[in-house]
Amino acid sequence: SMPFVKFQRKIATLAKAPSVTIQRRGNIGLNASAHTALGAPEAVELWFDDETRRVGITPCDLTAEHAYKMRPLGKAGSSWIITAGTFTNFNKINTDVARRYPASMEGEMLVIDISIPGTEIVSNAHRDQAAKTDGQIFKDEGALL
Repeated sequence: SMPFVKFQRKIATLAKAPSVTIQRRGNIGLNASAHTALGAPEAVELWFDDETRRVGITPCDLTAEHAYKMRPLGKAGSSWIITAGTFTNFNKINTDVARRYPASMEGEMLVIDISIPGTEIVSNAHRDQAAKTDGQIFKDEGALL
């Protein structure tokens, strides 16, 4: 028979496709894959293309003028958060509900397209209420804010 093999959770977390969640009140969450794709930076700069409704994230030094510090959320760096309410307000990005978007690298920049609906995230607190109105609820460990 096969010997037991320990499940390596960190590897499983990294196996997920890169995604970025724009949370309620405008915080921006990156899953481990997105953070790793950027080179696991301490800080990032945020970009916006108003014409195509795309958000760009690039790594930068913490001392850069427009740097946003990345804070780890959850265990073992499973997700990272940027406090970005001023960015989402300025660019009129809807933050009524948390939404997760697939992310991809374009050169040095991690890009999400918010012109598509994204996947709505419902936190535990709102789950029971939402379950009455919406059959399918998506949960993301990194988006429980």
